[in-house]
Amino acid sequence: MGNGYVMVIASAVLFGLMPLLAKEIYAMGGTALSLCVYRFLFSIPFLCAVVKGEKGQTFSITKEEAKKIFILSLGCAGTPFLLFQSYQYISSGMATTIHFIYPVLVLFGSVVLFREKFTKVKAVCAGLCAAGILCFYTPGEKAGLTGMILAFSSGITYAFYVLYYTKSGLTALDPYKLSIYLSAFGSALLLAAALATGQMVIRLPLKAWGMIIGFAFMVSFLATVFFQIGAKKIGPEKASLLSTFEPLTSVLAGVAFHGEQMTGKTVLGVVCILASVVLLTASGRKRRPRK
Repeated sequence: MGNGYVMVIASAVLFGLMPLLAKEIYAMGGTALSLCVYRFLFSIPFLCAVVKGEKGQTFSITKEEAKKIFILSLGCAGTPFLLFQSYQYISSGMATTIHFIYPVLVLFGSVVLFREKFTKVKAVCAGLCAAGILCFYTPGEKAGLTGMILAFSSGITYAFYVLYYTKSGLTALDPYKLSIYLSAFGSALLLAAALATGQMVIRLPLKAWGMIIGFAFMVSFLATVFFQIGAKKIGPEKASLLSTFEPLTSVLAGVAFHGEQMTGKTVLGVVCILASVVLLTASGRKRRPRK
């Protein structure tokens, strides 16, 4: 059980370091779309090596599973693209924190689509989340608003990913095998978009390529698989709670390495959003029956 906690925390920290590497790659000529393509594409060899080494594990999937994975890949591919784009307009800490409204969006999706009960605690969480986002907004800053919309949209696509993943039956698939097909579909979709918009960048310095390969290994392989294994061991509620290490890591990394400023209003926004996630997760825990 303990390994599950460690894996989820490690996953959150690795995801939280994404903006740090992404901005370095952008500075060397990379684009958000091309980085997303490489992120998924270069992770496939690592994942294939793991699946091949597992006893009795094959790469085969059914047609129905392939259809479901393709639908899931829309959220899987759309999320990093929108989030990586937002880094160009707002601070990495702000972008990651706004993206982290996805648990609340999952809540609304569950209420609307699956008719789950909307409690007072959930209403408070939604209010805290909305207040947190408003704290980030500064009237008149068009670039900031664009970044916030992109980060918020990434939360929507990830909420779709979480809901569809949990309801589609794909949780029964081996996490490494699932990640291979998600990476394959995701890289294909993003490559088509990058070529269509002229944002596919190939000519990059050697240092950038090294960082891109490391980025793919860290995010699409280690962080993703760590979360899937950890969540399976400790449950989705505890995993969501521990995932709050992600925005905290992004905020601290942005301040430490990029000199991003943290105003009192921004800190309040971070606290509100993280409080909503913690409260939502804590309220969802099942009480143990009394003996």
